[in-house]
Amino acid sequence: MVLSNIKKYYIYIVLSNLLFCAPIMYLFFTNIGLTFTQIFICETIFSIGVAIFEVPTGAIADRFGRKLSLVLGGIAIIIANLLCALANGFGFIVLSQIVLALGMALSSGADTALLYSFLVTEKREAEFKHHQGIVMLLSFGSMSFAALVGGLIAVHSMRTTFVLTAAVFCLFVLVLLTMKEGKSGSSSEVPNYKKIVSESFFLIVRSNWLLWLVLFASTILVSFRLILPVNQTYLTDSHLPLAYFGVAAACFYLAGAIGAKTADWFSKKFGQYI
Repeated sequence: MVLSNIKKYYIYIVLSNLLFCAPIMYLFFTNIGLTFTQIFICETIFSIGVAIFEVPTGAIADRFGRKLSLVLGGIAIIIANLLCALANGFGFIVLSQIVLALGMALSSGADTALLYSFLVTEKREAEFKHHQGIVMLLSFGSMSFAALVGGLIAVHSMRTTFVLTAAVFCLFVLVLLTMKEGKSGSSSEVPNYKKIVSESFFLIVRSNWLLWLVLFASTILVSFRLILPVNQTYLTDSHLPLAYFGVAAACFYLAGAIGAKTADWFSKKFGQYI
């Protein structure tokens, strides 16, 4: 069962990273009339939305299963992309970012937990890092391919890239529905989420190390999100042909793949000096 589920999981990973709209998304936003300020407002709404939805969507994954959480997340991402495809102004994009934040929160962590549950079922937890390495390579490879194709499609129609992304996520949901969720490897006791949130908050506030770690992680996340619209604006100002936006994005993702591949070696080689 695990081999079958693992193969389906790999297909799921490939489909979940075929984001054909990614290399031109912010260019599309400016083309329908959004200002740079409005784009940053949308990014802020998205980031806050993910933070707000994180705990309640985590409860869904724990109570009803990771697969259901991922399916609901996929449906939300489909809706978000269709809203972008139909968008004609700021309001549509704000709504799409809220729905996208919900979809991302529903998927956050649930996908990794689902993979782990497959391995726990067959007592193969030791293989987790190996499979995670394959997942990272598949993710970056899929994003690079989608970026190349998305740039070419955008030359003819930017809206089509969102429709195609939504169509791929329909397949994503179908693949998930064929999977059989494995064991969680944890207690069946229902956690008290209010208590968990309260204790976590006070633990972070009282620990300087944890507080700075949270601030560091938040800064990295926000910086990554904000660099994307800046990057696409720079490419536009540099008069790069639209078809090559995908090439630029693919190079970015391939650099990430190299970083993911060498991270473990770098950590073992230089970790003692950092």
